[in-house]
Amino acid sequence: MRRESPDPLFMLHGSNAPISAVHFWNPGEGSKWKLLSGTAQGKIHIWDVESRRSDVILSTAHGKGILWLEGLDSNSFLSQCRDGELSKWTLEAAGWQSKCIGRTGVGFCGSSRSGSLLAKPAADDRSFELIDLTSGNVAQTFRAGDDAGMPMCVALRRRDMTDAPVLFAGYESGEVRAWDATGRGEVGTSLRPHRDPALAMDVDATLRGVSGSVDEALQGWRHHEGRLVDGGSTTMTSAGVGAVTIRDDRAIVAVARWDSHISVFDWKKFKPLAVLACHQEAVQCLDFRTASVEPHLLVAGSKDTLLSVWQLY
Repeated sequence: MRRESPDPLFMLHGSNAPISAVHFWNPGEGSKWKLLSGTAQGKIHIWDVESRRSDVILSTAHGKGILWLEGLDSNSFLSQCRDGELSKWTLEAAGWQSKCIGRTGVGFCGSSRSGSLLAKPAADDRSFELIDLTSGNVAQTFRAGDDAGMPMCVALRRRDMTDAPVLFAGYESGEVRAWDATGRGEVGTSLRPHRDPALAMDVDATLRGVSGSVDEALQGWRHHEGRLVDGGSTTMTSAGVGAVTIRDDRAIVAVARWDSHISVFDWKKFKPLAVLACHQEAVQCLDFRTASVEPHLLVAGSKDTLLSVWQLY
């Protein structure tokens, strides 16, 4: 039986523009959890999760929408803007300072980090570059055929820190492709779980993934013995996926929907658990706080300019 949908734990106001990126950030041992949020007008808010207030509001150089945010350490984080600028923000004596560390495509695809490696869409809007954040060098380039179209989403994952990372990418063609990130950049394996563009994806630590498109289907798949294979599917009650995220304990998966709701499923069997409803417009981004920290929190950002924070299971 589907559980009754909870109310949000709290809402965050004051962004004054559609929310386009969110990220729970742990600045370090003994520090308070922070929440990064980015808007379609290029503003970045740093929220204190305990006080539920915005500590800092930062403006990007060109006022373009924020596609992706990622905390690095106690005093730095990364941002990617729609104008293709990838920046590192560092807290210095004079305040937060940004430095451009690379260029990306100007499409809709964000970036993904695993340890010191960063996978980002290249400036040609067709390839991915694997960047070593320590040196700043391009370690590898990955390109699908022209028939795949533009990249729409990406996830860089490894089973554990001793394994080689695998780069997963969703494309305009509806395909999902995977590369061994230590290889020479050839397409290792591909699967076409969608008829329309693969708009959003996430992959867990076992290399089992899920993706969504413009329809009601949520498609599962997994990387098994070097190949992408089907991993089941489920159907939502409305069409259109804005984002999808798997909690790191592999218990639940959350899906941001165009109809302003958030679907929550059991990750093992795709069993529907809840539909979360509090927004007035499309939900565009999601992030779970690590499951090792209580309470278990999910943040959602919407086109209605609001952030909702939920306590789940």
